[in-house]
Amino acid sequence: MKADAVTLTKHVTPLVNGEHVTGAAFLGKTPVLALADGTIRLGEGDAAQTVAAHPDGAILVSVSDGARLLTGGDDGRLVATRADGTTTEVASEGGRWIDAIALGPSGAVAWSSGKAVKALDGKGGLRTFAALSSCRGLAFAPKGYRLAISHVDGASLWFPNTDATPERLEWKGSHLD
Repeated sequence: MKADAVTLTKHVTPLVNGEHVTGAAFLGKTPVLALADGTIRLGEGDAAQTVAAHPDGAILVSVSDGARLLTGGDDGRLVATRADGTTTEVASEGGRWIDAIALGPSGAVAWSSGKAVKALDGKGGLRTFAALSSCRGLAFAPKGYRLAISHVDGASLWFPNTDATPERLEWKGSHLD
C-alpha cells in the first residue's frame, strides 16, 4: 500500500462512553449513542452531553428517523430524545419491557411489550394487537400504515387503522428482527 493511500481508519473518531452501547444513530450531524445504563450520549469529545432518558433502567432497543431517537427500556418507557437533549415520554407500559420499536410514515410509531403490539399514528390514534407469542421484530411498510410483526412460528401483517384480522404468515421457528 502506498504511504499516501487514504484508509477508512483516518476517518474514524472513537467515542469513549464507558458503557455498553445498545444503539447508535445520527440526529442531523450529531452522533448519538444509546447506552445500557439508561443514558443517551449526544455529541463527541468535551462537547458531549449525557441525557438520562431511562434513569430507572437500561435501554434495550432504539430506532431513529434522523430527527429523534426513540428508545425502549426495561423500565417500560418509550422515550423520544432530540439532538438538543430534550426528552419526551411517548408511552409507558407500566414496567413491562419494551422489546421492539418501529418508525413509520407520517410520524407513526409502533412498539411491542411481550405479546402486546401498539401502534400510534401521527395524529395520536392508538391501536393494540395481541400476538400469539412475544414479538421481537417490527417494521412499517415504506408507503403505508401496514405493520409487519415477527414472532414465534412466523410473522403477522397488520393494518392498525382497520379492524381487519391480521394476515398470518406461518414459518416454524423463533423469528427476530
